[in-house]
Amino acid sequence: MKESSRNVVLEEIPYSEVLNSLLFAQLRTHLKFLSKFRELFRFFDLENYGYITRDSLSEMLEILDITDRAELDEIYAKLEKNLSNTVTFTDLVVQFSNHMLSGENEKITLLQFICDNNNRSDEE
Repeated sequence: MKESSRNVVLEEIPYSEVLNSLLFAQLRTHLKFLSKFRELFRFFDLENYGYITRDSLSEMLEILDITDRAELDEIYAKLEKNLSNTVTFTDLVVQFSNHMLSGENEKITLLQFICDNNNRSDEE
């Protein structure tokens, strides 16, 4: 313990505790951010298999008002690595985190767009 010039006792905190607190806060924020997307994915994963079909993905993107044919083809092409014609939650998070959308004055990821729009609808 150290005493400051104002007679306040300062306690030293181990670095590992600070790091654990920061990582926990970051994880909690990340999980909260993804919670709405997870709900959306589960809506289409009717059998709870952990994946959705390409048809379900098309419905999801239509609901999200992502209907530009070139944009859809780009998303599908990047997800085509899986020959089973299914997409997992992790596949979508990775793809949607890398897929950029052009807004009015900014570029955002598709995942950010989805989560922000779902969070706004909750606030209304």
